[in-house]
Amino acid sequence: MFESIPTSPVDPIFKVMAACQADLRPGKVDLGIGVIRDAQGQTPVMAAVSQAEQQLYRNQRSKAYLGPAGRLEYCQALARLLLPTLTEPDRLAVIQTPGGTGALRVAADLLNFTHPGGRLWLSDPPWVTHRAIFPAAGLQLQDYRYQHPGHSGLDFDALLADLSHVQPGDTVLLQVAGHNPTGCDLNHQQWHQLSALLAERNALPLLDLAYHGLAQSLTVDCEPLAIIAQYHSQWLLCYSCSKSFGLYNERTGALFIHTANPALTRRVQQEAVNRICANYYMPPDHGAAVVATILASKELSLRWQQELDQSRQRLQQQRQQLVQALNQRLPGQWSQLASQQGLFSYLGLSTTQLEQLAQQHGVYLGAGGRINISGLNSQNQRIVVTAISAVVRADHKQAEGV
Repeated sequence: MFESIPTSPVDPIFKVMAACQADLRPGKVDLGIGVIRDAQGQTPVMAAVSQAEQQLYRNQRSKAYLGPAGRLEYCQALARLLLPTLTEPDRLAVIQTPGGTGALRVAADLLNFTHPGGRLWLSDPPWVTHRAIFPAAGLQLQDYRYQHPGHSGLDFDALLADLSHVQPGDTVLLQVAGHNPTGCDLNHQQWHQLSALLAERNALPLLDLAYHGLAQSLTVDCEPLAIIAQYHSQWLLCYSCSKSFGLYNERTGALFIHTANPALTRRVQQEAVNRICANYYMPPDHGAAVVATILASKELSLRWQQELDQSRQRLQQQRQQLVQALNQRLPGQWSQLASQQGLFSYLGLSTTQLEQLAQQHGVYLGAGGRINISGLNSQNQRIVVTAISAVVRADHKQAEGV
């Protein structure tokens, strides 16, 4: 049966992971996969998470199924956290999913069920896995420009120009905060302009919030949700707890569904549950139980927020240090990185340059030169800066014919 199976492209980030793991050099640097690391290069368990787990281990009495919609108190706690000013909660449904990626796939299946073969617009560049999820569900992809060709920041005029061609019934995916891979986010005025345009075009916003609290703050990172709600009665939100709570391998996420009235919300929720029952059937419980425990406790919630603030502050410091170090070697070329925010920065490197970084210097980055800022530390920053400067200088000399 499988002898004639075609060979599909491997997800670029998994290729980077495999190459880095196979590299036996002691000084290699992994800046590819998007996980929060500390100053020692480790990805520790949050103290708030450990305390919540201890409570669960003491008190848990059953491992019974949750049901396809997941843990109710978890869903309610996330709704309060993300949408504290929501005036009509009965128009909102929240469904627990296996990570933010699971939420995206459930949303994709739901959209294709509603509009088979419909169009979904992605930023260019996108998170690479977005390109795999939605066609797999049957949707057609359309790109909108997001970053200036010279990687100097958000190209909002080009974004608006492309999205002015959105048709009624199209879905537009928007990353809410800490855009992956560019680190470039919209400001408040831009969110209002974009929301108004999509409402005028009768398009559905599909919001993706995977780095909550790591761009500006827990509160500020949620503000685009309220702006979208001012202009749209119907929208979807995919949420991930992987980075914000450090629950990467627990696969903890949620799909938010907001429609024009409570009856319609219940109908759409039921169809989303039907898609789930035909797929993974039930979400895992442990990560959701941890999040619900943290958010139900003032003490644990405060400790979690403090830990998240520390991670965000470290990201900001590491980004500033990277910009300063790169500008010392290649003045003026890296200033745009200072305005980026969140877990990632985007260097705009070619495939050849990335191969040189890996093969010659043992430095591993994501596609396009996406760099996990939290992977930088005092031990490896000089290695990384030296390597990037070397491959960029070599490229400049080749272009000049030297």
